[in-house]
Amino acid sequence: MVTTWAGSAMGASGSANGPIASATFNQPHGLAIGADGATLYVADTSNDLVRVIAPNGLVTTLAGGSNNGPFRDGPADQAGFWEPAGLAVDAGGVIYVTDDNDTVRKIAPVR
Repeated sequence: MVTTWAGSAMGASGSANGPIASATFNQPHGLAIGADGATLYVADTSNDLVRVIAPNGLVTTLAGGSNNGPFRDGPADQAGFWEPAGLAVDAGGVIYVTDDNDTVRKIAPVR
Protein backbone atom coordinates (compact mmCIF):
# COMPACT_ATOMS: atom_id res chain seq x y z
CA MET A 1 0.00 0.00 0.00
CA VAL A 2 1.44 3.37 -1.04
CA THR A 3 0.08 6.55 0.54
CA THR A 4 1.17 10.17 0.71
CA TRP A 5 2.75 10.84 4.07
CA ALA A 6 3.82 14.47 3.66
CA GLY A 7 3.17 17.07 0.99
CA SER A 8 0.34 17.60 -1.42
CA ALA A 9 -1.46 14.47 -2.52
CA MET A 10 -2.53 16.43 -5.60
CA GLY A 11 1.05 17.05 -6.74
CA ALA A 12 1.02 20.81 -6.16
CA SER A 13 4.53 22.11 -5.57
CA GLY A 14 5.50 24.85 -3.15
CA SER A 15 7.42 25.57 0.03
CA ALA A 16 4.63 25.94 2.58
CA ASN A 17 5.49 24.96 6.15
CA GLY A 18 2.93 23.53 8.53
CA PRO A 19 1.26 20.19 9.26
CA ILE A 20 2.38 17.35 6.98
CA ALA A 21 -1.05 17.21 5.34
CA SER A 22 -0.82 20.81 4.11
CA ALA A 23 2.93 21.38 3.73
CA THR A 24 4.28 21.50 0.18
CA PHE A 25 7.62 20.56 -1.39
CA ASN A 26 9.21 21.05 -4.82
CA GLN A 27 11.08 17.99 -6.04
CA PRO A 28 12.32 16.57 -2.73
CA HIS A 29 15.25 14.23 -3.38
CA GLY A 30 17.11 13.33 -0.21
CA LEU A 31 15.96 12.12 3.19
CA ALA A 32 17.80 11.45 6.43
CA ILE A 33 16.63 10.36 9.84
CA GLY A 34 17.89 12.54 12.70
CA ALA A 35 20.06 11.36 15.56
CA ASP A 36 16.91 11.08 17.69
CA GLY A 37 15.51 8.42 15.34
CA ALA A 38 12.27 10.37 14.86
CA THR A 39 13.04 13.63 13.05
CA LEU A 40 13.16 13.48 9.24
CA TYR A 41 15.31 15.89 7.22
CA VAL A 42 14.34 16.55 3.59
CA ALA A 43 16.44 17.99 0.76
CA ASP A 44 13.76 20.10 -0.93
CA THR A 45 15.77 20.35 -4.11
CA SER A 46 13.92 22.77 -6.36
CA ASN A 47 13.14 25.09 -3.44
CA ASP A 48 16.87 25.20 -2.51
CA LEU A 49 15.90 24.33 1.08
CA VAL A 50 16.65 21.83 3.80
CA ARG A 51 13.38 21.07 5.57
CA VAL A 52 12.53 19.25 8.80
CA ILE A 53 9.57 17.03 9.60
CA ALA A 54 9.34 16.90 13.39
CA PRO A 55 7.96 13.89 15.26
CA ASN A 56 4.74 15.85 15.84
CA GLY A 57 4.22 16.13 12.05
CA LEU A 58 5.14 19.80 11.70
CA VAL A 59 7.18 20.73 8.60
CA THR A 60 9.57 23.69 8.95
CA THR A 61 12.44 25.14 6.96
CA LEU A 62 15.81 24.52 8.58
CA ALA A 63 18.15 26.19 6.10
CA GLY A 64 18.39 27.85 2.71
CA GLY A 65 16.12 29.78 0.45
CA SER A 66 16.26 31.19 -3.06
CA ASN A 67 16.51 34.75 -1.69
CA ASN A 68 19.84 33.83 -0.10
CA GLY A 69 21.63 33.16 -3.38
CA PRO A 70 22.93 29.91 -4.82
CA PHE A 71 25.86 29.68 -2.38
CA ARG A 72 26.14 31.35 0.97
CA ASP A 73 27.52 30.07 4.27
CA GLY A 74 26.36 31.50 7.57
CA PRO A 75 23.46 31.07 9.98
CA ALA A 76 20.99 28.47 8.69
CA ASP A 77 18.27 31.03 7.98
CA GLN A 78 20.74 33.04 5.86
CA ALA A 79 22.53 30.18 4.10
CA GLY A 80 22.03 29.60 0.40
CA PHE A 81 21.96 26.23 -1.35
CA TRP A 82 21.70 25.31 -5.00
CA GLU A 83 19.53 22.26 -5.46
CA PRO A 84 20.45 20.31 -2.32
CA ALA A 85 19.99 16.59 -2.92
CA GLY A 86 21.88 14.36 -0.51
CA LEU A 87 21.58 14.39 3.28
CA ALA A 88 23.19 12.53 6.14
CA VAL A 89 23.00 13.04 9.89
CA ASP A 90 25.68 11.87 12.32
CA ALA A 91 25.17 10.65 15.88
CA GLY A 92 25.80 14.17 17.22
CA GLY A 93 23.06 15.70 15.08
CA VAL A 94 25.34 17.35 12.51
CA ILE A 95 23.62 17.42 9.10
CA TYR A 96 25.71 17.04 5.95
CA VAL A 97 24.23 18.30 2.67
CA THR A 98 25.38 17.87 -0.92
CA ASP A 99 24.24 20.43 -3.45
CA ASP A 100 24.97 21.51 -7.02
CA ASN A 101 27.64 23.94 -5.82
CA ASP A 102 29.97 20.90 -5.96
CA THR A 103 30.26 21.04 -2.19
CA VAL A 104 29.45 19.09 0.94
CA ARG A 105 27.98 21.51 3.47
CA LYS A 106 27.58 21.08 7.22
CA ILE A 107 24.70 22.31 9.37
CA ALA A 108 25.55 22.39 13.07
CA PRO A 109 22.87 21.00 15.39
CA VAL A 110 20.60 23.42 17.22
CA ARG A 111 21.30 23.24 20.94
